[in-house]
Amino acid sequence: MGYVKTEFAAIGTEVFAEVRGKKLAMTVEKMPFVPQRYYRG
Repeated sequence: MGYVKTEFAAIGTEVFAEVRGKKLAMTVEKMPFVPQRYYRG
């Protein structure tokens, strides 16, 4: 998870992030991007 400038915030936009000195391709996704694992009963 991270912040991007407004011009790159459209869902599906491919951006690059620098992680430990390497550039990784990432895609902007809709929140939440992890399935919920709790039960509301």
